[in-house]
Amino acid sequence: MDELTMLATALRGSEPSQEAADRSRHRLQNTMRGGPARKRRIGWLAGGLGLTAATAATAILVSTTGTAHTAHPNSPPSTAAPSTLSARQILLAAATTAENAPAASGTYWYVKMEEKESANDKPTLRERWTRRDGEVWRRDAKTEGEVFHQGILPDRPKGRPFDLGVGFVSLQQIQELPTEADRLKAWLADTVAHSGIRTGAGPLTAQMQKEYVFESLYMLISTLPAPPKVRAAAFRAFAAYPNVKVVGKVADGEALQFSVLPGDRLRMVIDPKTSQVRETNFLAEGGGGEFFSDGGGVRITTAAWTNDLPH
Repeated sequence: MDELTMLATALRGSEPSQEAADRSRHRLQNTMRGGPARKRRIGWLAGGLGLTAATAATAILVSTTGTAHTAHPNSPPSTAAPSTLSARQILLAAATTAENAPAASGTYWYVKMEEKESANDKPTLRERWTRRDGEVWRRDAKTEGEVFHQGILPDRPKGRPFDLGVGFVSLQQIQELPTEADRLKAWLADTVAHSGIRTGAGPLTAQMQKEYVFESLYMLISTLPAPPKVRAAAFRAFAAYPNVKVVGKVADGEALQFSVLPGDRLRMVIDPKTSQVRETNFLAEGGGGEFFSDGGGVRITTAAWTNDLPH
C-alpha cells in the first residue's frame, strides 16, 4: 500500500460524529431545496469558533504576518487601473509565490478570528492554538477573555485535530498531501466519495461532492498549516476551475469570484505577490461548518505558526 493510499484509508476510517453528520445533512438539504437565503451557516466543530446567525458585516482573511486589511470583500473595485491578468494567471502567480515561500514551523498553529454582526458592532474575538499532538487552547467570549486549555477536541480521532473537508487529519497527513494539482484534487475527490456522508435523499450527489472538494482546497490555502508545495498545488487546482473571473483590483490584491453552486458568488481577494488570501465572503471549517453571505461574514486576522501561548 503506497503512502497516499494509506493516508486516504486513515481518513476514511474516521467516521463523522452524529452531530457532524446531522450538520452536514442539514446544510446539504438546504442546498438541495435552494432556499432564498444567501447565507449558509452550520454549527462549527472547532471549539469556540462559532458564527452567529445574523448577517455579519465584514469577511477578511489576513496574511500570516498579522497585518490587518479592512476592505470589504463586496466593495466595488478601486479606481486603480483594471487588472491586466486573467483569473487563471492570478492564481498561477500565487501558486508560484506559495511554492517558493520558506517552510514555516512552530509549536502551535494559531488562528485568530473576529466576528461582526454589523459594521458598527464591536468585533467578537475568537482564538485557537492547536499543538502538534492535537491539544487545543482557546480564548473567546465563553472563556471571558481567558486562555482555556480545552485539550483534545471532542469527536476528533487522537492525533488528528485538523478538519479537511469531510475528515479529520493530523499535521503529518497535511504535510504528506499530493503536491501536484491534479493528484491533490483527485485525492480529495476520492476521499469525499468514500466518506460515507449521506443526506436525507441518499448519498452525496456529484455536485455536492464537488462542493466539498472546493472547500477542502480553500482550507488548504487559507486556514490550514499546509506546506508551501501543497498550497501551491491547491492554487493550481483553483486555476483549473471553469467559473472563476476577475472582479477587479483592490488595495490588497486581485478580487476573484468563484461559482461552485448555481447562484453562488464566492469572492476572495488574493495577493499573488504573497500568495495570501486577504479577504473572503466564504469560510469553511470542515465537518459541515460553512459560512457564505453576499453581505459579509468573518475576519481572520492570523493563521500562522507560533511558539508561544499568551500568559
